[in-house]
Amino acid sequence: MRPVPLAEAAVQLGISEAAVRHYVNHGVLQAYKSDDGQWLVYRLGEMDPGENSSCHFGPTGDLIETLEEHIACLERELADLKAELCRRDRIIASLTSHHGHAKHPIPRT
Repeated sequence: MRPVPLAEAAVQLGISEAAVRHYVNHGVLQAYKSDDGQWLVYRLGEMDPGENSSCHFGPTGDLIETLEEHIACLERELADLKAELCRRDRIIASLTSHHGHAKHPIPRT
């Protein structure tokens, strides 16, 4: 069991290097910086039981569950942002429709 370079971990997991960094930063994957400055990532389920680790994954199913939760969170955030855009569009439409029917129109120069 040896850790693999970050780029290799990305290929093995089928995700981008940025995603691997994200998971390392959030404790999803365990990694360390070697003496030569290279980030090495432990693959899921390959941590030594005695190692001090914040990685809580063993089987890939746990990773899938966590990713599904993350996706659900992002979908909720997207829905909230879409609702906010619709609200702003209604405000803009209301303001622009009232402008054309004003008692004292704004003179055009």
